[in-house]
Amino acid sequence: SRSNVKQALKLGYTTLQTANISSAWLDAEIIMATILKKDRAFVLGHEDYPLTTVQLTKFQKLIKRRQKHEPLAYLIGHKEFYGLDFKVTKATLVPRPESELIIDEALKAIDPKKENLIIDIGTGSGCLILTLLHELEKKGYSPNAIAVDISKKALEVATHNAKKLQTKNITFLKSNLLSSIIKKPNLLKNCTQLIMLANLPYLTKAEIRKEKSISQEPQLALDGGRNGLALYRVLSQQIKVL
Repeated sequence: SRSNVKQALKLGYTTLQTANISSAWLDAEIIMATILKKDRAFVLGHEDYPLTTVQLTKFQKLIKRRQKHEPLAYLIGHKEFYGLDFKVTKATLVPRPESELIIDEALKAIDPKKENLIIDIGTGSGCLILTLLHELEKKGYSPNAIAVDISKKALEVATHNAKKLQTKNITFLKSNLLSSIIKKPNLLKNCTQLIMLANLPYLTKAEIRKEKSISQEPQLALDGGRNGLALYRVLSQQIKVL
């Protein structure tokens, strides 16, 4: 007989709970909703819904990956940030709720009367710069922006997110921090206020190892050198050159 939603969820939940995943039940429901291409309300209201063999196999596969503490966002392919939905892959860091504070601070700092240029350093999924531009556009303001990342794959994800959000006036650039921008000084020529966003890697190797789910995210986006500040030191030197 075919397995239904309730039976599969129960097994998924038990597997995740045994792996000490604190959000085991919620994660199982979200994975099920993703497999069925429905929302969680559907999953909760249709316990007897029969699963095809393909759906059940997919569900079990994702549960196995989650059991190994792979971040849920990688399994379902997206993550919500500041009320917007962003595609994420293993090439990007998973957006963190605490990073929303960067948006709040940037919104306070931007003076719409000035000719602003916003640079997002280490853009990853693009969640910071794209959210900021989205919020500014709501206020009828559309400044120019440049998003840089050293990872080509991360830039592909950020470009996808920009298209999905129909973001205007943004350029994506492969760059090690500000190095490509330093080589193109004309990018800054008309700007009277320069705003930089940088949520750079700041963890030490020991801190990355300690947290199972974090250690599955891209090392490039996490490892901040011996005391976590290596990239910030390089960046502060580069800023002097601009």
